[in-house]
Amino acid sequence: MNKVLLILPSVQPSSLIRLFNLLGIDYEVAYFTDNLQTPQGNFAWNNDTAIRNYFKQYQAVLVGFEVSNLTFQSIRQRAFRWLSWNDSDDPPVFYLGVYPRSGNPDFTTPADFPIILPDPSNPSATSFSYAMGGNFRSTANLRVRLHRESQELYTSAANFLLSSTGPAALYLLDMAKHTALGSQGEILATPVSEDISFPPNAVLAYRYKNRYLMPIGGHQHSSWLNSEPMNGPFWVFYALKLAGITPRYRLPLFLVMDDALMLYFMPAGNPAGVPTFAQFARIGYETYRYLAEEFYPRTGCPMICGLLTGGRYRSNYSEHWKLVREQQWNSQPLDSETHNYILQWHDLLVRYHQSALPCTIHDHSIELRANRTHSNFVRHSDTGFPHAAPNDVPITRGNTVIRASAYTGTVPAGARERIIDGERYYEWNFSAASGTGTTISSITPNNIYAARLMWETAVAEMRALGFPDAHGGEENRLLISPNGFTGDVPVWRALREIGYQAVRMSPRRSVHTPPDTNPVSFVRAFEGLHFLGTLHMDFAQSFDITLGLFYPGYPNHSAVGYYGADVSGDVSDIWNTDRPTAARRAYRRIIGAVSNLWLQSVFGERVMMTHPNVCLGWADPADPTRPFDPNDPRVSINFLLEVAWNMEKIVNVLYPYLKFGTVKEYVAMRERVLAE
Repeated sequence: MNKVLLILPSVQPSSLIRLFNLLGIDYEVAYFTDNLQTPQGNFAWNNDTAIRNYFKQYQAVLVGFEVSNLTFQSIRQRAFRWLSWNDSDDPPVFYLGVYPRSGNPDFTTPADFPIILPDPSNPSATSFSYAMGGNFRSTANLRVRLHRESQELYTSAANFLLSSTGPAALYLLDMAKHTALGSQGEILATPVSEDISFPPNAVLAYRYKNRYLMPIGGHQHSSWLNSEPMNGPFWVFYALKLAGITPRYRLPLFLVMDDALMLYFMPAGNPAGVPTFAQFARIGYETYRYLAEEFYPRTGCPMICGLLTGGRYRSNYSEHWKLVREQQWNSQPLDSETHNYILQWHDLLVRYHQSALPCTIHDHSIELRANRTHSNFVRHSDTGFPHAAPNDVPITRGNTVIRASAYTGTVPAGARERIIDGERYYEWNFSAASGTGTTISSITPNNIYAARLMWETAVAEMRALGFPDAHGGEENRLLISPNGFTGDVPVWRALREIGYQAVRMSPRRSVHTPPDTNPVSFVRAFEGLHFLGTLHMDFAQSFDITLGLFYPGYPNHSAVGYYGADVSGDVSDIWNTDRPTAARRAYRRIIGAVSNLWLQSVFGERVMMTHPNVCLGWADPADPTRPFDPNDPRVSINFLLEVAWNMEKIVNVLYPYLKFGTVKEYVAMRERVLAE
């Protein structure tokens, strides 16, 4: 019996259900209403015998999945009627985000129950609260000690809220009752004091016999997912682990780096402490080298790198080619020290292209807008490519298209053969062609011929830069779309011909003007090409460069500003007077929030993405890969590595359910669920 009962807050599409489908865990769903609605009928809440017998067909029961607040007496609390069902044939029940509030007439806790019931009239004596602010996802994050694993990590965690806007609150234990329980009581997770001094009886997760009281976490929500947000995925996975639920599948995680080799733009006012270009290039090189030569061999986590192609032929968004081949940044020459690090950085990408650092096209000079007309488009002239100059090839649809099986005459000269939905067609009488030169006066990729020509130009640039292909070998065939555009059917088919399995995009339908229409297949897959949304792991609102956790006078250039993690000034007000405490507080909130965000990618809809200038810009120029030190006056931090190290701990703890993996595995996961 490896079947789970999920008791959800309401009847609506749930990302939790999707998670269980992805894991291949058998489940049934019941709902909280005036009765307990189950697949086998409705049970009155006071029908304890019927509900108890119903539960016995499951290996575990998971209840809640919402962030409750102390001012609201929810019918969900009726679930605590089940605390005393602890015979050997009673399955474990996990309460996630549902708490046993005092004074609720719907249940009575057993006399030996050791958790002090939170009292709305006296919350300070019956719980411990900590500052959260209105942004639960960014601020309700803690350093947590998992006692069974003897492991500490950062994640989103609270047992409940004192009100709808916070603060977050934790359980307090009656230590005498806990001690008296012996092996029937177990402290599973506790908060670790850093910037907050927690009382010794504060607890996040606790086992009372075979009843588990668990915290819940924050979430990232996008309405286009057609599902409710997933609260606290870490704690859901951890509950499954505690229950001994074995999944059929492990879910893969990887990272995407947009604009993977670049420098930065100096913020207005020239803030002190910004690294020089040479220092930043060294930071990039040393970080990527660490990821490729230490982190990847240890974890198997690839970082798919989107290279800013287009600079070989065109003048806009041309950073990579200009940096590597022309020793320029922003139309200005680079000094030899900076360029030397740029070359080492680039060589690292080539060397690990088919393993740790698979590189792919990220071309802002083309974009994926099928209805965008390009004037004076420059194509390549490399040998061995069918659409290179001087080949004169079609760039529009043919005016005559006929199914091959229905055509009995002689195929006209210049006709093209196409396969559409498995059928063979002939197409001819094209109204425009490329000519034999490299410059095409007007081209629109709203047809397969123009799309092939334009994207082949980007592939040729990748080859000229030293890469054997444009997608990192067989395992990581992901295109990183510029500005999140997706194109249309002709572009999608051209990308599939190149070898891509997935496109990282944004799920908007249109952007600004009708020519920017940005269609997305309803199931976010088309003829084997999958469309993956984006979770942004950036650490500054401004795209210039990050100035670290916090920088006075530059809120848009800091992680605290980007994530809204300054609660009533509790970071900014003490930055200059008690910087170590402020730094620990900011670090706890940011690393916990971003790690929780990365976990959202396991639902198969979105991938985690960042940019080098806003995740590496405040690393220590003298030692780019050293760990964060809150006592460092500059408070240097390599955000990319700090999050990666925390995620490594999370994946190790949740090993039965998660793994670091590849795009190929991610696509296979999606296709399996779509097929089912």
